[in-house]
Amino acid sequence: MQAKGRYLSSAVLTLIWSAIILLDLLQIEQTAIVLVVEMLAPLAFAVVALRANNKSVGCSWALAAEVLATLLLVVGTSAAIGIIGSTAVMQSHLLLTIFFAEAAVCLGLASRISSRLMPAIFAAISICAATWQLLLFLGVTQYVFILAATLIGILCLVISGFTQEEDDTPSQFAIVSQWLGRLCISYGSVATLLIALARLLTSETEWSLLALLITQTVACVFVGFLTKETTWRRHFWVLATAQVAMTLLVVNALSTLTLWQRGEILLTVAGLAMLATGYFGWYRERDREEEWVSFNLALGSFLSAAPLTLGMLVQRFDSRIASWGWVSTHEVGVLVLGLLLLGAGVLCRIRWSTIVGGTTLIVYVVSLIGLVRLPDQLQSTAVYMMVGGGLFFGMAVLLSIYRDRLLAIPKQAQAGEGVFRVLKWR
Repeated sequence: MQAKGRYLSSAVLTLIWSAIILLDLLQIEQTAIVLVVEMLAPLAFAVVALRANNKSVGCSWALAAEVLATLLLVVGTSAAIGIIGSTAVMQSHLLLTIFFAEAAVCLGLASRISSRLMPAIFAAISICAATWQLLLFLGVTQYVFILAATLIGILCLVISGFTQEEDDTPSQFAIVSQWLGRLCISYGSVATLLIALARLLTSETEWSLLALLITQTVACVFVGFLTKETTWRRHFWVLATAQVAMTLLVVNALSTLTLWQRGEILLTVAGLAMLATGYFGWYRERDREEEWVSFNLALGSFLSAAPLTLGMLVQRFDSRIASWGWVSTHEVGVLVLGLLLLGAGVLCRIRWSTIVGGTTLIVYVVSLIGLVRLPDQLQSTAVYMMVGGGLFFGMAVLLSIYRDRLLAIPKQAQAGEGVFRVLKWR
């Protein structure tokens, strides 16, 4: 009887508050503020239900919160699209974001307490509406529905991981959130691929499309790592691979580089991909060495550094002035790649990474001479002959001094002693 009394009182409060809502919508122009304030009532009901000691009493309060929040959600959605209320509510994106977020929390708590499916569905809808209004508040108008779907999908998947029952079984809200998240990210990824394909066919590519593709690729990779089911993980890996391919096509369409410059970037990216795959395979190896891992480590090390190093040498010894961005890419890229390859090779005892990284750094330091600009008075054949003769004489003196050590180098290399221990690494 006590539980029925509590349920009756909750229902009466729900009806009274519903009447207040209708009166406020008819008389007050600041509809968005009214909605935010009035959503506090079902949120309070849900908190009371969560803290109730008696399960039946908690379910009664949760039902009241569910009914009132659903009613407010319908009214708020109608106000957001301009069906009821003042037209100014459509500009109150921040207030509507808060309102829909309150609805999502309230309905999520009600679903967790009562284990019903409908509040979980309405909570997911509230999350979608809150994300939509937040993007509009931030001024994101281009591709807003795709970005909203992606953000909603990631949020739902993260939330579903924190809404498990005590025995690790997923709740109704977790199941709905999980499926909604997967479908939203799949929708955003497929829509992005179709839009990119249409823009490529009509030659209407733009930088915002490239940013969208990168965002969707990162989202698919993140969800692929987050998903436990093998089927869904493969699904998101396939989407990520397709988006990477589409990203390369869009970059090619937007690029103003020459054919040789594009080839240099393509080879470098391919080398980095092979190198990353090789190191991942090396990390996963157990008893025996895989041939494809050794191949990827060797070829990946060479392709990742050789094109950029060759381009840097051409820039340093070519009198023609290249663009500042292209020059900076080579100067910084060669140095960073050389350090990374050398460091990774030494730490993991990988032969080709160490050799290629060390060679890249030596070439980088030696080629700094190409940045020295000689005056016109010194740019003559006689001066070059004098410098060449001096270098030849100096080399001859050094060879005569270190003759014995130089003759011992082949034996040290064959025995793998000293710095030649690198030759015996993986």
